[in-house]
Amino acid sequence: MMEDHDSCPVCFENFIMPKLLPCKHTFCLRCLKDYCDQQKTISNEKLTTTDKDSNNAIDKDKIICPLCRNVCTIPNKGFQDLFTNYFIKISKPSKICEICVQENISTYCTTCFKYKCKVCFRQYDHRKKTSGKSEVTEDDRPDPRLPFHLMFIDGIRTEYICELTKTFQLDVPPNDEGKRMVYSVIASRKGGAYVLPQTVPFVLKFGANTDLLAKIRTPETCTCIIELQNGDLLGIFIGSRLILRYTCGGWSHFATALDYFPFGLAELSDSKIVVCGPNAIPSVGIKEDKLYGIVRMYSADGDALGEIEKKNKENSFLSPSLAVSNRRSKTFAISDQKRLCVTIYHENGDELTTYNGGTSMFNLPLNLFGFQSQGIFQPIEMCCSQAGNFFISCTDGTLHVLNPYGKIKGVALANCADGFGTLTDVAVDIDGNIWCSNSELGTIKLFRLVRYKNHLKTGSILP
Repeated sequence: MMEDHDSCPVCFENFIMPKLLPCKHTFCLRCLKDYCDQQKTISNEKLTTTDKDSNNAIDKDKIICPLCRNVCTIPNKGFQDLFTNYFIKISKPSKICEICVQENISTYCTTCFKYKCKVCFRQYDHRKKTSGKSEVTEDDRPDPRLPFHLMFIDGIRTEYICELTKTFQLDVPPNDEGKRMVYSVIASRKGGAYVLPQTVPFVLKFGANTDLLAKIRTPETCTCIIELQNGDLLGIFIGSRLILRYTCGGWSHFATALDYFPFGLAELSDSKIVVCGPNAIPSVGIKEDKLYGIVRMYSADGDALGEIEKKNKENSFLSPSLAVSNRRSKTFAISDQKRLCVTIYHENGDELTTYNGGTSMFNLPLNLFGFQSQGIFQPIEMCCSQAGNFFISCTDGTLHVLNPYGKIKGVALANCADGFGTLTDVAVDIDGNIWCSNSELGTIKLFRLVRYKNHLKTGSILP
């Protein structure tokens, strides 16, 4: 009798393309292929029940069922030719193509196991080696144009042109609104990136080729994380106002934020930790005049060392939400969601400069000609590249590139319809890949900086 479980016995998730083995056990199509690949790496001595000299070794066209351990025959055309079990609960796929993240899906590819639209399915040939290039050719697209409201900002002399190289969707359940929200994307010191989904208590670590390397279970949902110089992880659990350290496979206490809600954190070159956040969340019902922000310094052991304050008390922090360090220049940046600015500090606490998107007439808080949504500098996420530059994602789909001391170097533009995205987490890994997340679709996009444009020449540069 066929089983009626709601989840795959291998991945423990809802079934995606459930295939029925001859032994009447059901597994995801991708899980069967991965499991079979793992079997091939095991010696025939471990696969047989007799000695290695016997003829009972498992053939290449056989698979041992992960549940009952019976040997089953793989069809000549592969696992996709097995019967599909439609009598069990199947995970509903996203309505959006996993490659271009724009068109509605029309088919499921049984080679790369992705839902694709007609155009992407037709354009991608698995018989050709892609060498890490985009699955959908972008060469024919013209260079993206600088948004109109950024053309008059002082200091912007360079446009960094970025090309989409890869897109994938997180394999996590959606929230009550049907969205796969992403809290943060942080680059790893050894390559790849950490991704923090909203709906599962895990930290997902991906390699540079977007393969899932590890799932780190957390006590509760983690909203921000950094990788320390010694390899440990430091994470924020805002529900409990805790900052925990992950080392040797377990979580331990680092600090408790009793008088504020920790939103962002960064490690300085001397191993000190900067944590920032507001004293209250506005949605709770606290009056605006009672809100203020805290930027606190901690030792490497979690001892509070003091707070960072603004030079101008009238321009004090209201809701500091992001903290990014630049160990090469010994500076760090704090983003204030209420002030709509980014302040650069030296590690000794000296305030160096404040960046508010430039001096443009469209930065005024006016709804003139409909520029309210894009004309105001609205930082969403920040990161620091290996070269020591700050990258700030904005609601207009661009990335502002600042030097280590907060001076604007240029604007990065992407060859996608929505740019890098309007609600985008950003991280630049050690290989120069720019990781961006769509916080509503649960998709991750990888970009590469391929060339720049300015008034003098065009060429190739990685800032």
